Amino acid sequence: MLELDKQNRIELFDIAKGIAIIAVVLGHIKTTTFIHRYIYLWHMLFFFVLAGYFFKEKYYSSISNLSEFIKNKFIRLMIPYICFNILFEILHNFFINIHFYTTDKNFNCVKSIMHYYTNIQEPVIRFFTTLEPLVDPSWFLYVLFCALVLYAVINFLCKKIKYNYKLNLILFLLSFLLLGYHLGSIKYKFLYIGTISSTLTALFIGTLFQKINIKAIFNKYYFILTSIILIIFTIILPCNINISVSQYYNPALYILLSIVGFIFVMSFASLIKSQLMAKICSYIGQNTIPILLLLHYVSFKLITYTQIIFYQESINNLAVLGTFHSDGLWWLLYLTAGIVLPIIANIVYKRITMYAKILVSRMLQGCRFK
Repeated sequence: MLELDKQNRIELFDIAKGIAIIAVVLGHIKTTTFIHRYIYLWHMLFFFVLAGYFFKEKYYSSISNLSEFIKNKFIRLMIPYICFNILFEILHNFFINIHFYTTDKNFNCVKSIMHYYTNIQEPVIRFFTTLEPLVDPSWFLYVLFCALVLYAVINFLCKKIKYNYKLNLILFLLSFLLLGYHLGSIKYKFLYIGTISSTLTALFIGTLFQKINIKAIFNKYYFILTSIILIIFTIILPCNINISVSQYYNPALYILLSIVGFIFVMSFASLIKSQLMAKICSYIGQNTIPILLLLHYVSFKLITYTQIIFYQESINNLAVLGTFHSDGLWWLLYLTAGIVLPIIANIVYKRITMYAKILVSRMLQGCRFK
């Protein structure tokens, strides 16, 4: 079991992120209803609580620090979000041509039914209203950025009031949680306002974990306990919860699942004894954004295309968002492709940009000498 010194502490969180992102990809594969419900109870909440765990008081200690925090988070979260959503909007018509989307209104996957863009206004309007299906998981980056900024601003304002800081903060967060729950219950999805509002509570829970001796709670006993709790909720809840659109049964359940889910994943990570498995999960955890945003839906298309050839199905089935046939070992191939291919794409991208920087640097040096 990993000892939680400073270095291994970081590795432990990377391993936990690896476990959670594997669950995200698995959640987009057609498996059993039980597995799907089980995963959706905790996989996204874990990431929000984890963000809160690494949230520091210095981020809102002054206006300059707050501004710096917002700038850093914008670069880290919103730049990838904006760039890849623009890229996929540009490729929209191309995706229809290669059957990633379909124009057939009778197709069985509603999200894949598209029409060709005929003017520049359409993709611009759609960029601000609806995500391209193939980068739909990128909602997480947008929501996390908005929630972190709002959480920092609320903390800053509560500190300025200088009276009952914690009480004011809790009242603010409870108000936003109730707002998020209400917006989710009426299926109001505009700009993910409900999801952002609810996420503030998960961030706060993460900050509370900072004050706890994690070595004392991230162990096999808490793993068993939290596993049982999650299994019970999977069985008794009549349908899925959907954190992405702030749809859950009540605010108390949201709070409970945030706590239980975080302990479950961290305890799971602490139980990984194999050094090889730990390194694999850690490496995957260090590449959460490429896997989440860069193409795990696109990577699924490779396996779907293989199935179309293997089963001699219509090429139109390539437009299925997610997985086509996931019985047998196909689900494992989908999972592997959804994790490995985005990592490879990210490695290639980094190599290209590195060589491009070297080339530009040499060209600039040559210009100076002349």
